[in-house]
Amino acid sequence: MDKGNISEAADLYEKLSQKEPNNALFLETLGDCMSKLNNTSKAVEYLEKANSLVSDPSMESKLMNAYMKNGEFMKAMDIANKKIKGEPKGDTRSLKKVISTCKVGQTLTAHPLNIEIENLGSSINSKEDDILPFSTADGDLLVFSSNRKSVQGKKQANGNKPFEVFIANKDNEKLKSLRTIESPVNTSKTDIALGLSSKSEMIFVFNGSSISAGNMNSYSNTSGKFISALENYENLKGYDLTNGITISQDLQEMYFSSDHESSLGGKDIYVSRKLPDGEWSEPINLGENINTEKDETFPQLAQYDNYMYFSSDGHPGMGERDLFRSKKDKNEWKSPKNLGYPLSTPLDDKNITLNEKGNAGYFSSVGEDSFGGYDIYSFEYKEATLKHAVMLVYLRDDEGNAITSVPMVVTDELGDVVGTFYANSNTRRYTLALKPGTYELSLKENGYENYFEKIEVTTENLNKFNNEIRLQVSQ
Repeated sequence: MDKGNISEAADLYEKLSQKEPNNALFLETLGDCMSKLNNTSKAVEYLEKANSLVSDPSMESKLMNAYMKNGEFMKAMDIANKKIKGEPKGDTRSLKKVISTCKVGQTLTAHPLNIEIENLGSSINSKEDDILPFSTADGDLLVFSSNRKSVQGKKQANGNKPFEVFIANKDNEKLKSLRTIESPVNTSKTDIALGLSSKSEMIFVFNGSSISAGNMNSYSNTSGKFISALENYENLKGYDLTNGITISQDLQEMYFSSDHESSLGGKDIYVSRKLPDGEWSEPINLGENINTEKDETFPQLAQYDNYMYFSSDGHPGMGERDLFRSKKDKNEWKSPKNLGYPLSTPLDDKNITLNEKGNAGYFSSVGEDSFGGYDIYSFEYKEATLKHAVMLVYLRDDEGNAITSVPMVVTDELGDVVGTFYANSNTRRYTLALKPGTYELSLKENGYENYFEKIEVTTENLNKFNNEIRLQVSQ
């Protein structure tokens, strides 16, 4: 079922389940519908009741996934572990993936970001889906796509309504003057924004007969009106350009997501550069640092093109697609970091757009205060108030002699390196500053046994504390 029909099906099965409250099939189907509509708490409610009435492995799997989408990670892991024990010789890879995903979810939700989030309200959002926000670097202009009731065009055969691209400008720190963008950006069929340049010189749009049938078109801003851009995409033929596009501030580099045959698995992020003759170059895959065997979509350059944000269901996340950030260092994109909760959620986090400083922006999500489907939210990082624990560590050998040449590597629960620390040549001690969280300290040096230690930093033990580590000579 497509979303246009799912709501109708949910209404139907809700009425049926009221007449037959112990009909497991009705409850299971209603739970399915609620899960697809991202009403996760209702999905859990109906699937729990269905599972209490009928013992069925497939229904139990649906409940496991509903728990995961609702952020009830322990309950989801309990079901996954039970299934693994019941299938000792079966293929348990998908169940182990559920467990690893839930562990990431537990870690991220235990240490939420210090940010303020605000629903943009009824002046921007509707009872339908409002998705894929893109803003200028100053944050004063926002474009997004919506299938709200006011959208012109016929309802599609699959029950879905067509989307249109909307634009809003900021006035007195509030986004106002919401309007649709005129033709040719919006057509009589379905149109979805795919990207926007930092100063709104260009907008990239999916124009199609339906959500699954169309092409990317680019439009240039001429005195506030968007017209078809005269861009030469000859070298990009054969690449699907409908999964997000971002362009550098000088309009010379274009990053996009595509499921081209050269991808590492699903949709990968590529870069194409403008040649002296104005033609866009053959795309280059960004490689394994960024791309995985699954999907990486909706890249977004920010902070003077030094950072790239994107969504992925291939890097460690807490559900469907999570949001990630990669830093550019000497023309190489580094391994990405999950942005963390609540920007990343157990649901499908489609994209994020940030201002030039990288301290505020917009994203779309389904929250408790959503008007219907996906809504557009603003966010801003608060001033850092989180204190650090300071560890003073002395490293010695078996005889008590100070060791100062061995680097101390500290990683977080996801295995990402938080820092590499070295001894002060005068005090001969290591000083580690760590935020609250769980870490692993590792020491590896020729001639000594490898050393590993779990470190738990909480808000209760933020004061300085001393520690002495003795390295054993390897036999």
